[in-house]
Amino acid sequence: TARLPLFPLNAVLFPGLVLPLNVFEERYRAMMRELLKSDEDEPRRFVVVAIRDGRETAVTGTGMPDPVASAPPAERAPAEGFGPDPIQTFHRVGCIADAATIRERPDGSFEVLATGTTRVRLLSVDASGPYLSAEVEEVAEEPPAEDEADEAGALA
Repeated sequence: TARLPLFPLNAVLFPGLVLPLNVFEERYRAMMRELLKSDEDEPRRFVVVAIRDGRETAVTGTGMPDPVASAPPAERAPAEGFGPDPIQTFHRVGCIADAATIRERPDGSFEVLATGTTRVRLLSVDASGPYLSAEVEEVAEEPPAEDEADEAGALA
C-alpha cells in the first residue's frame, strides 16, 4: 500500500492517458507545491479518483479564478464539498497520475500535465492535512481470457 495526495475529479483517468489540469483551488495548489519539492528524477505521483457524489470545486465558487479580485482566494478545508466521510463520495478505484509538468502561473495557479500509470483501490481518505490524501493499493491488471482476445481481434 501507499499514501498519496488525492485529486478528485468529475472524470475518470486510465493508465496511459494524458490529463491536463488547471489547478486553482488552494487545497490543490498546496498539493502541487508539495509535489514540486520532490527531485525532478522522482515521479510526482498523486491519485485521481472520480467523484461519485459531490463537486470538484466548492459550492460558493470561492477559489475560482476571478480576474478582478485583488485578494487571494479563501482557503478551503481539504474535504469541503465531499461530505462528512469523503471516501463515500468517491468511486473506490482510481488511477495514479505522474505529473511530468507542473508550471506555476503568475496568479499562483498551476498548469499540470500528468499521465495515468496504475489503477489503484482507495482504502482510506485522510483530510487532516492541507489537501486530501489516500491510502491505496494497486489493482492487478488481468489480461483478457483467450476467447475474449480472439473476439476483440475479430472486431478490429
